[in-house]
Amino acid sequence: MMRGTNLKTTDRQKNKIFESRAAILEMAEPGLTMTYSELYPISPASLPTIHTSVMLRRLIDNAPPDHFTLDWLVSSMPGRSYGIVVLFLALLSFVPIVGVGARLLVMFLALQIIFGRRSPAFPQLVMMRKFSSRHLTRMPLVAFRALSYVEKSIRPRWAPILNGRRISGIILFLVSLMSLLLPVPFANVPAAAIIALMALAYLEHDGLLLIVAEALGVGMMILMGALLIGIT
Repeated sequence: MMRGTNLKTTDRQKNKIFESRAAILEMAEPGLTMTYSELYPISPASLPTIHTSVMLRRLIDNAPPDHFTLDWLVSSMPGRSYGIVVLFLALLSFVPIVGVGARLLVMFLALQIIFGRRSPAFPQLVMMRKFSSRHLTRMPLVAFRALSYVEKSIRPRWAPILNGRRISGIILFLVSLMSLLLPVPFANVPAAAIIALMALAYLEHDGLLLIVAEALGVGMMILMGALLIGIT
């Protein structure tokens, strides 16, 4: 029992060390070329316990210089593939125009989750579609600060809740669909936030966060449904 406590403490300390080092890097002079991966090397044994924001930042460090594909994204995060792709699409969903395509892809993934597929799959044309790496390198500061802030209160807990993947898939699908159908400015923002929270819950194995995110999703669907009925 004591050994498990020490391991948890070590993992939290590692993430706190990263956050402090990241803060130092952000305050450093503009000419500094050290990457997050160089600043905070992680051993392969520690990868499953490191926060998602850290893994995403390292992923960006190692992104191809010109273009990246969804195939590269999925293969770069084994064991976290569904969550990391959904989280990535959620971050893109905050952007009004790009977010439409991102939420359509979330709906596609949600159907796969509902039908029990264990890992994400897109048509080969989508998987190999090239996206500019600038989308990755321009994403960091605000997104990662927000993720780091949320992660301070996240931890593995209430594991049985995470087994309800089909329910999560249905909520992901409906939240994405209704945000696309509702002709209201910024309807993408609450949808993107809920999708991101649900992805984080699975990535960090936090059943309590999943309950909160799904409750927000149901509340958003009720509100959007009422608005749609009122508009029609």
